[in-house]
Amino acid sequence: MRAAQFYGPEDIRLEDIDAPSPEADEILLDVAACGICGSDLHFYEDGFGDRDVDYPITLGHEVGGTVVEVGEDVEGIEVGADVVLSPHTPCYDCWSCESGLYNLCRNLNATSARPGGYAEQVAEKAENAIPLPDGVSPEDGFEFRY
Repeated sequence: MRAAQFYGPEDIRLEDIDAPSPEADEILLDVAACGICGSDLHFYEDGFGDRDVDYPITLGHEVGGTVVEVGEDVEGIEVGADVVLSPHTPCYDCWSCESGLYNLCRNLNATSARPGGYAEQVAEKAENAIPLPDGVSPEDGFEFRY
Protein backbone atom coordinates (compact mmCIF):
# COMPACT_ATOMS: atom_id res chain seq x y z
CA MET A 1 0.00 0.00 0.00
CA ARG A 2 1.05 3.64 -0.37
CA ALA A 3 1.98 5.69 2.69
CA ALA A 4 3.68 9.00 3.43
CA GLN A 5 6.75 7.94 5.39
CA PHE A 6 8.34 10.46 7.75
CA TYR A 7 12.13 10.14 7.98
CA GLY A 8 12.82 13.26 10.05
CA PRO A 9 12.53 17.03 9.78
CA GLU A 10 11.37 18.12 6.33
CA ASP A 11 11.76 14.59 4.93
CA ILE A 12 8.53 12.83 3.94
CA ARG A 13 8.49 10.29 1.12
CA LEU A 14 5.54 8.58 -0.56
CA GLU A 15 6.43 4.87 -0.54
CA ASP A 16 4.99 1.41 -0.90
CA ILE A 17 4.91 -0.40 2.46
CA ASP A 18 3.27 -3.55 3.81
CA ALA A 19 -0.41 -3.16 4.65
CA PRO A 20 -1.24 -3.52 8.36
CA SER A 21 -3.15 -6.48 9.74
CA PRO A 22 -5.48 -5.93 12.67
CA GLU A 23 -4.72 -7.58 16.00
CA ALA A 24 -7.54 -9.36 17.85
CA ASP A 25 -8.77 -6.11 19.44
CA GLU A 26 -8.29 -3.89 16.38
CA ILE A 27 -10.07 -2.82 13.22
CA LEU A 28 -8.59 -2.16 9.79
CA LEU A 29 -9.73 0.96 7.96
CA ASP A 30 -9.56 2.07 4.38
CA VAL A 31 -8.58 5.68 5.03
CA ALA A 32 -10.93 8.17 3.40
CA ALA A 33 -9.41 11.30 4.96
CA CYS A 34 -6.67 12.28 7.35
CA GLY A 35 -6.42 15.84 8.61
CA ILE A 36 -3.16 17.72 8.98
CA CYS A 37 -2.87 18.72 12.63
CA GLY A 38 -0.58 21.37 14.06
CA SER A 39 1.38 18.62 15.79
CA ASP A 40 2.03 17.00 12.39
CA LEU A 41 3.45 20.31 11.16
CA HIS A 42 5.59 20.55 14.30
CA PHE A 43 6.95 17.04 13.72
CA TYR A 44 7.60 17.87 10.05
CA GLU A 45 9.56 20.99 10.99
CA ASP A 46 11.37 19.77 14.12
CA GLY A 47 11.05 15.97 14.31
CA PHE A 48 10.33 14.26 17.62
CA GLY A 49 13.11 15.94 19.58
CA ASP A 50 14.82 13.60 22.03
CA ARG A 51 12.03 10.98 21.91
CA ASP A 52 13.14 7.54 20.82
CA VAL A 53 11.38 7.09 17.46
CA ASP A 54 12.11 4.30 15.00
CA TYR A 55 12.11 6.07 11.62
CA PRO A 56 10.51 5.97 9.17
CA ILE A 57 7.05 6.40 10.66
CA THR A 58 3.63 7.16 9.22
CA LEU A 59 2.16 10.29 10.81
CA GLY A 60 -1.51 11.31 10.86
CA HIS A 61 -3.89 11.01 13.80
CA GLU A 62 -7.05 12.74 12.52
CA VAL A 63 -8.37 9.73 10.61
CA GLY A 64 -11.72 8.86 9.09
CA GLY A 65 -12.49 5.82 7.02
CA THR A 66 -14.46 2.66 6.39
CA VAL A 67 -13.93 -0.55 8.36
CA VAL A 68 -12.74 -3.34 6.04
CA GLU A 69 -11.72 -5.94 8.63
CA VAL A 70 -12.27 -6.55 12.35
CA GLY A 71 -10.14 -8.54 14.77
CA GLU A 72 -11.53 -11.72 16.30
CA ASP A 73 -12.27 -10.07 19.68
CA VAL A 74 -14.00 -6.97 18.29
CA GLU A 75 -17.68 -6.55 19.09
CA GLY A 76 -20.06 -3.77 18.10
CA ILE A 77 -18.23 -2.60 14.99
CA GLU A 78 -19.00 -4.21 11.67
CA VAL A 79 -17.22 -4.30 8.34
CA GLY A 80 -18.58 -1.44 6.22
CA ALA A 81 -19.06 0.99 9.12
CA ASP A 82 -17.82 4.54 8.63
CA VAL A 83 -15.83 5.73 11.64
CA VAL A 84 -13.41 8.35 12.85
CA LEU A 85 -10.62 7.50 15.25
CA SER A 86 -9.90 9.15 18.56
CA PRO A 87 -6.49 10.77 18.15
CA HIS A 88 -5.10 9.39 21.42
CA THR A 89 -4.96 6.05 23.20
CA PRO A 90 -5.20 6.14 27.00
CA CYS A 91 -3.28 3.58 29.08
CA TYR A 92 -6.37 2.53 31.13
CA ASP A 93 -4.07 1.89 34.14
CA CYS A 94 -3.26 5.29 35.67
CA TRP A 95 -5.41 7.08 38.28
CA SER A 96 -7.02 9.32 35.64
CA CYS A 97 -8.04 6.37 33.48
CA GLU A 98 -9.32 4.38 36.45
CA SER A 99 -11.46 7.45 37.26
CA GLY A 100 -12.82 7.57 33.70
CA LEU A 101 -10.84 10.73 32.87
CA TYR A 102 -9.18 9.27 29.79
CA ASN A 103 -8.38 12.70 28.36
CA LEU A 104 -6.13 13.30 31.40
CA CYS A 105 -4.23 10.02 31.04
CA ARG A 106 -0.67 10.40 32.31
CA ASN A 107 0.59 7.90 29.72
CA LEU A 108 -1.44 9.03 26.71
CA ASN A 109 -0.17 7.61 23.42
CA ALA A 110 -0.74 9.88 20.45
CA THR A 111 -1.36 7.99 17.24
CA SER A 112 1.22 10.35 15.72
CA ALA A 113 3.83 8.28 17.51
CA ARG A 114 2.83 5.03 15.81
CA PRO A 115 1.65 4.13 12.27
CA GLY A 116 -0.96 6.73 11.42
CA GLY A 117 -3.42 7.73 8.76
CA TYR A 118 -1.25 9.20 6.02
CA ALA A 119 -1.63 5.84 4.33
CA GLU A 120 -4.20 3.89 2.37
CA GLN A 121 -5.03 1.74 5.40
CA VAL A 122 -4.55 1.92 9.15
CA ALA A 123 -5.11 -0.56 11.99
CA GLU A 124 -6.33 0.80 15.32
CA LYS A 125 -7.80 -0.40 18.61
CA ALA A 126 -11.53 -0.88 18.12
CA GLU A 127 -12.23 1.03 21.34
CA ASN A 128 -10.81 4.16 19.65
CA ALA A 129 -13.28 3.99 16.76
CA ILE A 130 -16.26 6.33 16.86
CA PRO A 131 -19.06 5.18 14.54
CA LEU A 132 -20.52 7.97 12.42
CA PRO A 133 -24.24 8.68 12.14
CA ASP A 134 -25.97 7.78 8.89
CA GLY A 135 -25.33 10.42 6.26
CA VAL A 136 -22.04 11.63 7.78
CA SER A 137 -19.04 10.75 5.67
CA PRO A 138 -15.60 9.95 7.11
CA GLU A 139 -14.33 13.14 5.45
CA ASP A 140 -16.88 15.20 7.39
CA GLY A 141 -16.79 13.12 10.55
CA PHE A 142 -14.03 14.99 12.36
CA GLU A 143 -16.58 17.45 13.77
CA PHE A 144 -18.35 14.55 15.48
CA ARG A 145 -15.31 13.14 17.29
CA TYR A 146 -15.68 15.05 20.53
